[in-house]
Formats: sequence, structure tokens, C-alpha cells
Amino acid sequence: MKSKNDARHLIFKTCIALGFVLGVVLLWQTISTYVYVSGNMMVQAAEREAGQKRASLQRALRSAGDGPQDGTSLTAILNESTDEWKGQVAWIRVLDTEGRAVASSGTVAKADAGVTWKSDPDIRQTSGGGALVLSYPFALGRSRGMRMEIAVYLDSVSASFASLRQNLIVGVSASLALMAALIILALRFPKYLRGQQVQGQVELARRVQADLLPASETVTPNFDFAAECIPAEDVGGDFCDMFRIGGERTAFVLGDVSGKGISAALLMALIHGAIQSMSWTRSAEDHENATRSLNALLCRKTATERFSTLFWGYFDAKTSALRYINAGHLPPMLIRTGEFGNLEVHRLESGGPVLGLIGDACYSQGQHSIRKGDLLVAFSDGIVEAANSNNEEFGEQRLIDAIRDGWHDSPGDIRNAVLNRVRSFMNDEQAPDDQTLIVVRFKHAAAQAPKRREQFQTVGA
Repeated sequence: MKSKNDARHLIFKTCIALGFVLGVVLLWQTISTYVYVSGNMMVQAAEREAGQKRASLQRALRSAGDGPQDGTSLTAILNESTDEWKGQVAWIRVLDTEGRAVASSGTVAKADAGVTWKSDPDIRQTSGGGALVLSYPFALGRSRGMRMEIAVYLDSVSASFASLRQNLIVGVSASLALMAALIILALRFPKYLRGQQVQGQVELARRVQADLLPASETVTPNFDFAAECIPAEDVGGDFCDMFRIGGERTAFVLGDVSGKGISAALLMALIHGAIQSMSWTRSAEDHENATRSLNALLCRKTATERFSTLFWGYFDAKTSALRYINAGHLPPMLIRTGEFGNLEVHRLESGGPVLGLIGDACYSQGQHSIRKGDLLVAFSDGIVEAANSNNEEFGEQRLIDAIRDGWHDSPGDIRNAVLNRVRSFMNDEQAPDDQTLIVVRFKHAAAQAPKRREQFQTVGA
């Protein structure tokens, strides 16, 4: 598996390197193409423009009759032309056979004045920008061997190359963007890879945590069971379980670790494993001692900001007794039909403080006799503390109302009805806390009702 990943990483890095090289080549090609095309095509356009100016001057000279016979009249014609071509022509001059100016119009830039772009063609830097200097044969009257020199501004012909500059900008921008994206991708790849590995581990942890949970619905001769645990993140700190512990006894466990995410899930796994390994159902004293041992374990192994609430107990079908310890958890509700058909709600509060905060905390076991048709509802704070957009909490009363409305339904239907009401109350938004709900419908009729340490707290609903 590792060699396969290494091969994939090598392919990825090779693609990144090739992409970067392609970006460099594209940048170089774009710039070199612009320089070549603009340098040559602009000069060619300036040469054509100069040729047109020369032809226009020749027509002007022919229209003057036999042509001007002296430099003064010729200079006048050149001045008239440069005024007409202002912004296009830097200067025009006529040179004799020895290179002296016979007539001149405009400011002439020397070949060594400023920066010379190229020696061939002759491009000189002037106050108005670069100018291409071209020389043509010229005849003045009977004089032969003279030349006409015309300097055309390159900027005057650059307007036709605006699309070329636009393509340059686009090409350079695309090349730089490609290289920048590849650099960022290469720099971020190790973090991305690490994130993918962590995500894979989180997904594995989610599956492991899901495997630790009991079946969502179970039917036994003594009770019907339904549960749901919805983590706020990929993994959560809520946990619940239901398992046989010998004879006709069945354990029910519901806990809530402070916080969310992986750290809470790790502490949850520790508690879950400890519960499975302890012997705590032989007597009330064993149950209480096991809770104290679990509390001491958490105090030793966890930071002070990490703690857990826990409700754990077991149902003995032989005696129809539910024995439990509530360590700081929201009191589960044992709901039954009263004498006059109303619902009685008994809150299972006996126990002690939360686990992991007070090292020498004491705990006491509570007990209830179970009647046929009784309903046990245990839940985490993510259910009753779920808030809507007005920061109003779902609350225990809405939970009781949902149970009352579906009293004759199966535990699975009651569970679904409660969770649907919670989601509707929250407008289907993501819950900020883990949500866990257990619903148990007892089907066993008590042969004898144990009296020892029986505690009732009844609220008419």
C-alpha cells in the first residue's frame, strides 16, 4: 500500500514539475513572440508609413512646377508637410552628396543621442519617442545623388498592434498564474496529503465508533429497544450501549463526554471499554464501587477540563427491577400510565456528581420496580438543549409532549418522532452538540416488586 502511495506521489510531483516547465516555456514563448513580432512588424509598418510620406512629398514637389531651386523654398515645403504630419514625423531633411543638410524641418536626433535601439534599421530616441529613420534617393532640379531622410515615430503606427499587446498581457498573466498555482499546489500538497490521511483516520474512527453502538432497534422477550446517536462532527463524545450481562439481566448505558470531536471520542472509548471490563452488576455495592473506580480513573488519566456524565444501570427480568447510577447526567425518564390513565414521569436522579472532576466522590445506586408497558427514555443534552434561531431550547416538556403523542407507538417510532421534532425545531440546521436518544419499552410484568432502596419522584404529565 505504501509503495502504491509513493508511486502516486511521484507521478503527482512529476506532473507539477512538467506543468511548471510548461508555464516557463509558455511565458518565454509569449514574450519572445511579442518582441519579435512587434519589433519587425512595427518597423515594417513605419517603413510603409515613411514610403507614403515620401510619395506625398514628391507629389507636393511636382505640384510646385519644375520644383524648388533652392533650400529655402524646399524647407518651406518640408515645414508645411511636418506641420501636417505632426505626431507622425519627427523630422524631414534633404542631404546633398556629402551628407550636408540642404533643407530640414523638425528636430533632428543624432545617431548617438539617447539610446539607439538597433543599428539596422536606424531607430533613434527622440523627445517624442522612438523614431525610425529612413533614407531615400532624391533629385533636386539637375542635382543628382541627393537623399531625403524621413524619421517616423514608431508610436504613430503602434495603435494597430493594440491586440498584440493585449495578447501579450493575457499570455503573460496566464503563464504567471499557472506557475503560481503550481507553486502553491506543490507547497500545499504535503498538508493536503496529511489532511487526507487524517480524514481517512477520522473516517475509520467513525466506523469503529459506530460499531461500538448497539443495534438501532432490538426486540427481546423482556423489552423493545431503540436508540440513535448522532455526532455533531465525524465522531462524537456521546455514547450509548445495551448488552446482556448474564442471566436475564440487561445493561443500559448512556454517557456524554465534555466537548466534541476526536478528543471526546477517545475519552468515550476509554469509558466504554472500562464499563465492559468491570464487574458491577452483582450487588449495589459493586455498582457503587465500580463507579468510584471509574471516576478515579478519569481523574488520573484526563485533564481537568475533560469530564463525563454517565447513566448506567441494568434491568433484571427475574425481579422486574431497574437498578442504576446517574453520575451527573440529565435524569432519564421512566414513564408509565397512572391510576387515572395519565402519564407519570419518574426522573432517575440517584447517583452522584460527574465523572473525572472530584477524585473522592461517592455514588449511590437507585432502584425502580418496572411494570409492564413502562417506557424508559434516556437522552443527552444535545436533545433538550437544541436551540432554534431565536435561541429557544427544545426543552424537556417538548420531549414529553412528543412521547405522549406517540405513547402507543413502538420505541423505534417514538425515537423517530422525537428526533424529527428536534430537527424541525432547529429548522434542519446542523446540531452544535451530539444528540443521543434511548427508548426502551418494558414487556415484563413484575412477579415481585423489590422494596429495597426504592425511590420515586413523580411529575404528572
